[in-house]
Amino acid sequence: MAKIKKPEQAIFYQNFKGAIYGGTPEQVKNLMTAFCQYAFDNIDKPSVTPDIAMTFEMMKASVDADRKHYQEVCEQNRINALKKTGLTIAGYVQHVLDSDEYITFTVDDEEYRFALADASEATRKTLQDTYPGDFVEIEIKGGRPISIRQATECN
Repeated sequence: MAKIKKPEQAIFYQNFKGAIYGGTPEQVKNLMTAFCQYAFDNIDKPSVTPDIAMTFEMMKASVDADRKHYQEVCEQNRINALKKTGLTIAGYVQHVLDSDEYITFTVDDEEYRFALADASEATRKTLQDTYPGDFVEIEIKGGRPISIRQATECN
C-alpha cells in the first residue's frame, strides 16, 4: 500500500475571513482546528459543531477543489514530459485530416500530425489506411508523433 504524504499547504481564501471576523473566539478556534485537521492531518470528518458546519463544508470543498486541480496539473505535466522522452498514446481516432503533405489524427481530442515526407513506406500505408473509429497506438518522441499502428483494445 502506498504511503499517503501529508499535505504541507492549503489555501485560505479571502472569502473565509467573514467567518473568522464574525465568529466568537470559540467558533473561530473550532473552525480553524477542523480546517487544519482536514487539510493537514487527513482527518476526513473532523468534529464540528452545527454553528460552524456550513462554513467548514465550504472550506472543505475549496481544499478538495484545489487538490483535484493540483493533481490534474501534475498529471498533465507528467504526460507532457513523457511526450518529450517517449510515450505511446492509445485511443480511438475521432477525426482524420489528409493533405498533400500531412495526415493529422485526432485521438482523445488531441491532434497528432504526421509529415508524409518523413514517413517510411509502411508507416505511410498505415497512415492512409487509418480511419475514424479505428483503435490506434501513436508513439511520440521529442514532442512529435513518430509512428502509428492499428491496435487491439485490451479489456
